[in-house]
Amino acid sequence: SQVAAHAALNDLAWTHRTIAKIRATHTRLKTALEQLGFFVYPSQANFLFARPPSPLTAHQLYNKLREQKILVRWFDIPRIRDFVRISIGTDDEMKACIKATQRIIGR
Repeated sequence: SQVAAHAALNDLAWTHRTIAKIRATHTRLKTALEQLGFFVYPSQANFLFARPPSPLTAHQLYNKLREQKILVRWFDIPRIRDFVRISIGTDDEMKACIKATQRIIGR
């Protein structure tokens, strides 16, 4: 990982392009989830913290996505159990996540 970090720091153009791609994917996923009725906390991180629309619970969404081989995180902790944590992946991975989520909520 140190070699990769060194290479990234020595190629700032690549680093800036990669950051821009991640931000664009983050924005597209956030917008898509909000259009499906999710509440998504604002963030600049490489993940989204999202609450699905009722009556679907975060735990149900987590399990249904997992059945489709899409992994998100769900924590059984009182303050955050209503949310899933979705890490930003490739555009194709995020499209698959959105499509699966649409099927789960019936849209």
